[in-house]
Amino acid sequence: MTEPPAEALLFDVPPPPTRVERLLHLADQYTQHNDALDLLLRTTVPSGPDAHADSALRLAADTQPAIKAIQGERLYESVELTETVMRLQQLAFLATASRDLHAGTARGLTALAPEAAVSCAVTLAAETRRRRWASAPVADRRLTAVQCDALAEIARGHVVAGSSLDREFTRSREPKVLMSTLRALEAKGLVERTVNSAHAAYIGGPPQDRVRLTAAGVTSLASVIELPPAGRASRPGRRPAPSRPPRRPPPEAADPTQEPPIPTPPTDLHEQARQLRQLARAFEALKARVHDVSYTPGTDALRRIGPLLLHAQDLTATAVVRLTALDNSAYTHVAGSRASLDLLSSVVSSSSLAGTDLAHVLLANPYEGAQFARYPADDEAVRAARHAEAIPKMSGHLNDAVHQLDLCATGCHYLAHGIAEDLASAQDHKPPAVQQTAGATLSPAQYDALTALAVGGNLYESSTRGLGITRVTTQDGTRVSIATYRALAKRSLVIADTGTSLFQGQKITVTEAGQRALAEPRPRAALSTAAATAPKVTVAAGVRR
Repeated sequence: MTEPPAEALLFDVPPPPTRVERLLHLADQYTQHNDALDLLLRTTVPSGPDAHADSALRLAADTQPAIKAIQGERLYESVELTETVMRLQQLAFLATASRDLHAGTARGLTALAPEAAVSCAVTLAAETRRRRWASAPVADRRLTAVQCDALAEIARGHVVAGSSLDREFTRSREPKVLMSTLRALEAKGLVERTVNSAHAAYIGGPPQDRVRLTAAGVTSLASVIELPPAGRASRPGRRPAPSRPPRRPPPEAADPTQEPPIPTPPTDLHEQARQLRQLARAFEALKARVHDVSYTPGTDALRRIGPLLLHAQDLTATAVVRLTALDNSAYTHVAGSRASLDLLSSVVSSSSLAGTDLAHVLLANPYEGAQFARYPADDEAVRAARHAEAIPKMSGHLNDAVHQLDLCATGCHYLAHGIAEDLASAQDHKPPAVQQTAGATLSPAQYDALTALAVGGNLYESSTRGLGITRVTTQDGTRVSIATYRALAKRSLVIADTGTSLFQGQKITVTEAGQRALAEPRPRAALSTAAATAPKVTVAAGVRR
């Protein structure tokens, strides 16, 4: 048998791993490190303090090349890539810091490292496909959507296998990885089991088998990670073509069983200003509660400060709703509205920071849990020392939360006042043409019709009542007469798409002038003349009263 020439062996070298594959392999290393710590904590043989130090240092050293590989990719700088590098730097720091700690504390520092590494791989894969899609790896067409999800869960270190009474089973988080899926992946050579390497399912039970990705599994997962389900089944080497939007059927051919979309009413800016003042009062009330809270470190602090954190998160969500409503309203056409939107976004940020400060209070709170086995329980002196160390930290975070809530309340008051001033200034500085168009006040019926048409409406020529008879339909079912529509169209508040036949339906659009009219409060119905004018009393001649 002849041996191949020596120069032919130079090309029989596997390609170097990609950046995404490096991160997936790093996640597997962190999983093995955590499994070793779990077994170390559950063993009865005493271990030295440096039993896990070498593994932690190797992890920190292996994380640095992954960081340099991402930086060497020379992609355009983005927030996602910056956060990815920062997250990997945090993993390296935590791994280095865990070498000098007890195994139980060290296990907590690296507990979320596999998930963080896989999350970084997902972000990097998405950025690479978005910026260099032509050089993206070809997706593995052998994998189904369920198998792709199973590979991702295995990479995160969420899947273990075991057996009981000669029956094999798997343990995983959501989405569940079934034994049939695991066997299919094993048959393809994408995963393998490391026997007795994971912690037991119950105290005193046997160790379980950790399910890990093979080198082929890492390559396959890297090719399909962060791909939509439709993209996994697309033809390799071709960029999926954008799908053409479906043709909108005429109203007569619409499916009667389909529920109509929820109508979105136009934003009343005066109501928004009132809600902002109400939000400011809510921030002030929460600020007073945080400022006056009294607690004892431990369970009492959690019971008293936990509801404050939840309330702060609710106010943050409300502020986001107010910001979204203003950003989608006609207020964006008013001069000076950009500064108001920036101010409201800073209120969202300050409210979120207040919630973070309250969460840090709970983090600094000393809890009265039991120590690990073979560790003496805390006596009264140790408990007092822990409380004395925690109280200044908790007080500092509470003061920061009070400051952020005060900024939120001030910003909401200032914004509500600014919206009223902007509306008044915009009304005074309207050009003459706009003032002439919006000079006459809308009637309540016209205002309601304009509100319904803002949600959606069409103009049709009825074929059932005879040609030449035009009618108006609205998406929410509001009845709009053709006379009301023509009055609105004459004032340039609405416009119909004349490029479409009346038989198919012309879409009605509310103009900018109509949006400004909707920004005003709804007009009240005027009193009738007969009711407003007092009747005259006629006295007959020659008759005394």
